[in-house]
Amino acid sequence: MAQPFMVGLETYVDRLKFVVKMWESTPFGRKALQQAEERAEKFIEKNKYGLYRGEVLLDIGTAYLEGYGDFSNGQKWLVQAQDWYNSVEQFDNDLENYILPSSIKTVSSPPSKERQTDFWNNTRYSKPQAGSFFNRRTCNWYLASKRKDIVLKLGLLAYAQKDYEKAKKLWESLYEIDPYFIEAAKTNSSATPVRLLWNIENNCGALFATKEQMECFIDERNRFKVLLADLELENINLSVAEKKFRQLIDDKDIRLNREQTAYCVFGLAISLMGQLKTKEAISLLENFKPNRAFSKTITAPRALLNLAICYTTNNATKRYSYICYEYLIKAFPNTKEAETALFNISEIYFYEDNITKAYTLLNEYIKRYPKGDYVSIVEEYITDIRLSKNKNIHLQGDKQ
Repeated sequence: MAQPFMVGLETYVDRLKFVVKMWESTPFGRKALQQAEERAEKFIEKNKYGLYRGEVLLDIGTAYLEGYGDFSNGQKWLVQAQDWYNSVEQFDNDLENYILPSSIKTVSSPPSKERQTDFWNNTRYSKPQAGSFFNRRTCNWYLASKRKDIVLKLGLLAYAQKDYEKAKKLWESLYEIDPYFIEAAKTNSSATPVRLLWNIENNCGALFATKEQMECFIDERNRFKVLLADLELENINLSVAEKKFRQLIDDKDIRLNREQTAYCVFGLAISLMGQLKTKEAISLLENFKPNRAFSKTITAPRALLNLAICYTTNNATKRYSYICYEYLIKAFPNTKEAETALFNISEIYFYEDNITKAYTLLNEYIKRYPKGDYVSIVEEYITDIRLSKNKNIHLQGDKQ
């Protein structure tokens, strides 16, 4: 006789395959999602706290939010998922003596390490390897990871609707869900709650985008989709961010104007830069050069700055970085990007031992930005040049 665990698992997998097949068939559209709702309700009624019930609630809420921009239904299902995950822990505590079949332990065993650190020094919960999966009965951090996902989405929904107090309250609860963030916040300003809460205080209405860029997205559903992509950039989930920005650009049902398209192209380019796909990033960012499609958009200064940075990574294109920096300084003189561009090109000349050019530009920086972000470094460079009496100098080690 099959174990109750296996029956529940097989039933879930069979139904999930059916629902996914319907979702992937575009003619079904929202009817497939409604069918999923009906099946999910019956699935949960049979055993409220059975395995994978919370995942179903979370998946349907995510499908409504991310697939259709349906805030009402998305929020309804996510709140149900949140309530479920908040209450299931006590239920599980009463099942400590429940013995899982050894075969299940093998197929659903979690990674040996709870967290992994990526290339960008972000620490995340470990994910299952391809072909395997785990659940709340076999993995002690599984519930926390799901609760965190729900809170991130509900907070983002509130943020998109400009209910910043609600978003703040939700995102602050991440510290309770995952104590790791408390320690990370002390030493790492890039910890997820820190970044999100900073945006509430300083950049209301936007995440990776500036407030001005985000204001271009008037439609609430489009704004939410952009925020979803931005959230992945904030969390350095670059491949996911790339996918979401591509969907925004390619979706024929979303009619983006020039400013909106410009930001999505920029976001896509940044996600590619982070994955070291520099050539593809350059081809996108070059659309912001003079007389190109996005040269007059509000995103142009940010794009040109990153284009110049891309150019400097390859000796074959490095000469173009000078042109790009100089154009940015001239065309957008009153932007933070122009300030950074002037500093960057000054520093390049400094370390190339082009002392005369570097000295001229460094003094120009002090003149333009007496209280700028790089004043202290610029003053050190100027002092070094004066002391060197125009001799070749190599101060890379001192800089570090």
